[in-house]
Amino acid sequence: MGTNILRDPDNFSGQARDQDIVVNDFNPKHPLVNPLLDSYLWMIRPRAIQKSKTIPQTADAPKVEELAFTGPNAKAGTLAPQRYSLIAAVEKGAIKGVITERGTTRILVAGDSLFLANVGLPNARNRDFAEYALNWLLERTQLLGGVGPRSIVEYRVVMSQSQLQRVEWLLLGAIPGGVLLLGGLVWLRRRR
Repeated sequence: MGTNILRDPDNFSGQARDQDIVVNDFNPKHPLVNPLLDSYLWMIRPRAIQKSKTIPQTADAPKVEELAFTGPNAKAGTLAPQRYSLIAAVEKGAIKGVITERGTTRILVAGDSLFLANVGLPNARNRDFAEYALNWLLERTQLLGGVGPRSIVEYRVVMSQSQLQRVEWLLLGAIPGGVLLLGGLVWLRRRR
């Protein structure tokens, strides 16, 4: 894991003062992120994650796959701009053709801890990623299909003070006044 906070000038939302990254580049070969290929994750102050090149590659060595990436112009401190990995999946014990007693060990490493916290979970598809990650870690691959429950969407209406005052006058004065006027006209008409 890198020590420098990554900044990606091409992929930020501006919500966290240019310290966030909107991740939309995923590894299409991994089942964990396949449902997220046409969507986004929102990460705050992420660090780079990369496979160690010093560990010898034996048959039972952990298999490391990078899952999510920054854009090609991302920077880490004073280093030259490049594409960085933000999330990696580690799997050990899944040797093809060999049945093990204990099964496989799976680890998911992310360069950010806030994107699955209360502040980041409702943003983009972070909640869906958390569900997919849990299913992948528990080897419930049948639940990685991408169709799941949808959260309730909250709509907010943003108005200036003068617009809010006009709406209040409309709802509290004009509509009840119109109903009273119409009722009075009906009363006059029936009276004749």
